Amino acid sequence: MIHSPLAQFETRPIPLVVAETIETQIREHNIYLHLIRKANGEEEPIRLGTGRNAVVFLATDLSILHERAHFWAVKFLRDDPDDHAAYAAAARFFMEAQSLQDKSIGINSLVSFLGWGAIARDLNRRGPVNSVKEFWWEAFFDVITGVEFYKNDGPDYHNIKNRFSLQGPFYCLELCYGTMENLLERSERWIDLPVYRYYTSSAAALKTNADALRDPLEVFVKRYLHHPSTEKELTLRDLSRMSGYDILNAFKTDHVAITTTVNGEPINPNESSVTHDPNLIRNHAVLKLFIKIVESLHFLHQKQEAHRDLKPGNIFFWHSLGLPLSVDVKLADLGYVTNVNVIEGGMTLRSGSEQAPGSPFYRGPEQADLPIEVRISVDGQDQRRVIGKGSKISNIQPNDWLYVADLFDEESSYYLEPDDDEDTGQREQRAILSNQRRNEYRDRRFYRITQAEVNTQTGVFELVLEKPIEGEHSYDLQAQISKNTGFHTDIYSLGAILYDLVSGGRNPEHFYTYCLKVFTDQFGVNTDLIPDDIDEVMEIISPERGNKQELQNRFRLARLVMTTSKVDDLIEEILRQSYISASELEIKRKIRDYRFRTFDVVNTLLTDKRGYPIPREIVRIIVRCMLRDKKQSFCQSLTGWSAFTDATNRQTIVKEIEAAVNELLDSIFRLPERHFPNKLGDDLLFRLRALAFDTNEPVGEPDNGASVQAESASPYRPEAEPEPTIVDAVNGKRTASTEWQGDE
Repeated sequence: MIHSPLAQFETRPIPLVVAETIETQIREHNIYLHLIRKANGEEEPIRLGTGRNAVVFLATDLSILHERAHFWAVKFLRDDPDDHAAYAAAARFFMEAQSLQDKSIGINSLVSFLGWGAIARDLNRRGPVNSVKEFWWEAFFDVITGVEFYKNDGPDYHNIKNRFSLQGPFYCLELCYGTMENLLERSERWIDLPVYRYYTSSAAALKTNADALRDPLEVFVKRYLHHPSTEKELTLRDLSRMSGYDILNAFKTDHVAITTTVNGEPINPNESSVTHDPNLIRNHAVLKLFIKIVESLHFLHQKQEAHRDLKPGNIFFWHSLGLPLSVDVKLADLGYVTNVNVIEGGMTLRSGSEQAPGSPFYRGPEQADLPIEVRISVDGQDQRRVIGKGSKISNIQPNDWLYVADLFDEESSYYLEPDDDEDTGQREQRAILSNQRRNEYRDRRFYRITQAEVNTQTGVFELVLEKPIEGEHSYDLQAQISKNTGFHTDIYSLGAILYDLVSGGRNPEHFYTYCLKVFTDQFGVNTDLIPDDIDEVMEIISPERGNKQELQNRFRLARLVMTTSKVDDLIEEILRQSYISASELEIKRKIRDYRFRTFDVVNTLLTDKRGYPIPREIVRIIVRCMLRDKKQSFCQSLTGWSAFTDATNRQTIVKEIEAAVNELLDSIFRLPERHFPNKLGDDLLFRLRALAFDTNEPVGEPDNGASVQAESASPYRPEAEPEPTIVDAVNGKRTASTEWQGDE
């Protein structure tokens, strides 16, 4: 019997009313936050994580922490003193919640959604929230009629709101077991993540698996891993405190001679010798994790929707409680999800001075680049046509956006100043009017581009807009061009994630910028010199070993070695003698390509952090994801950026990526068939990261200096849970539920 850590924690439950909309009805759920006492005597909920725009607390459907309870994560919207930032965070927060509510029912590849609600307003509160934005979020609840959000009211709720600077709204998600960011970046033991401190069953599952797989883990570590810097042997204790990147970079690079079976017995002397390649095993683990991410994304693309913010922090792990545990990948943070109709309509980005959706390191080039600053003049005969010039113009495409900053509203500001004696109703009406003025003013400055002609040499461009530009001024207007985003963004992100994994933590944006961007028209080079297919790109950055040329005229080279002091001249002559039958233009290209791929930055980025070359076959998949509009690229904009299917096979692009990865797993990167610890074969990287700890060591201490009490000291016991009610979303009628029995 494994000791339950839950008995250590004295908590005080407070209920939250959570509403879930199902078609035309609303179900109300009662869940509980658990206040835990800190060393200074203050109480706050058990916190799972904190970010700039949200804080996540632990909740259960029972009023005590008990392994029979269903555990949830409650995400609260945080405030920001900057009203503009607070409004943007609120808009995305509700987009994410609505998107999850609409999509996650019965879908294993997305984090499931229970419902949403809000902490009631505290009219006596002062501070950044005590402004018009306190009312903004209420508009998002209009579709959920009949729900009494003000049930979540009282001193405990207001204290939480003030302590963490919350706006009030929250939504409730299933509790997962960490993210890919936790797996790769963090170095603490996996069992010390907050979820395992309070969820007995999950901690027990980890401990059971850690005990059962201890022998295979020890064999694996001894054979295939060593300390990255000293090359000394590692122990399981060492491994338990290594991040996922550390583990990937601890794999040996030389083949390993196998002298014993997995059980430690000597191999039969009559058996042929066996060697294993740790690099193959490492890359197998990378591809198996990557394909789980691809499979999860496939659900969204199959529904004709793009995620547009794929990154390790939005990739969650859920594992079974069985032996051996198996891991599923679930996607979260759907605030930037959009559908094919929106993409075709060019509505995926109207950001003005803001950047596109997406996150650093994993965002596509159209997301990473700031809007392009341009000066334009409106055609006097047709106000839908504009002409301009920009020295940094590379490509403008239909469905991109023109934001005309020099169109000013002559009316008063969209923010209405409050009166000293206004009541709550007047204040709320002022907030609504301010929001409407704000949106109308912004809309008047955005113009969707329907046609574009660009001369990349001169920088002159001519655009046709969806609507005419109306205003007193038409000459030399300051404007910005923002790029459209869609399914191609997700495919780029997959390539970035795969590069991140296989390189052991190198920067994917650097890889694109230094190794691939030169092969795009955005780089501004002569388009005649840019390869038009992936095979040619690969031959430049990573030539096939079988394509080595025979060296000719060795005597001439010997004389050159004796007579020249210029290394560049010698290298050029060696290359000329290797391609003696090629034309002069071809030889110059070969020399250029050689110098490019041997450039120190490029050469480094084509190796992992161990200094070992990234396999050419995996690099090819990365390049096919990151580069567009080339033969063999996964994405072709010729059919529009809304295209999420392969033009030839008519299957989703992610299925094509999945097939390419499976082909490698079934051939080059298959695990050894003899004397390999097969119990670690599935979910290998997760198991190495999560199961290497000593099960006799205690789970980490509670956060925030929480006091530890004996179970007998806790006065809190399960209460009779109130029966859920169902509210008709159309007429607001409330009826007792006789069929629904909770979230089994």
